[in-house]
Amino acid sequence: MQTFIILVSSTPLAPANGLKAIKFAHAALSSGHKVHSVFFLGDGVYHGNGLTLTPSDETPLLPAWRQLQQEFSIPLINCATAAARRGVLAAIEAQEHGLTANLDEAFTAGGLVELVKGISQSDRVVRF
Repeated sequence: MQTFIILVSSTPLAPANGLKAIKFAHAALSSGHKVHSVFFLGDGVYHGNGLTLTPSDETPLLPAWRQLQQEFSIPLINCATAAARRGVLAAIEAQEHGLTANLDEAFTAGGLVELVKGISQSDRVVRF
């Protein structure tokens, strides 16, 4: 049994890589492997934007991320620095600046500590 940490740095505006990451997680779990966490960095933090509306002819990724988190209790960690630079704010950051939070409730804000910890506790890093 392998333990994976999944890194998502691609934007959900080009949903192919996000969908591949979700499918990879499901395939790994159904094969008896473990997914330590999914860490979103760079433009990947947009996956956690709870205000995103998906056009009807595209696959909505946010509900799939929510389902993955709820069904398997996999932490979905948004890089707080990258997210703040892109306007994806957790409740505490939004409150500090008098803004409205838009980080989806299935996601948590984190940083390099969570990334390094996840890498050290995983056998493989898979990046999308």
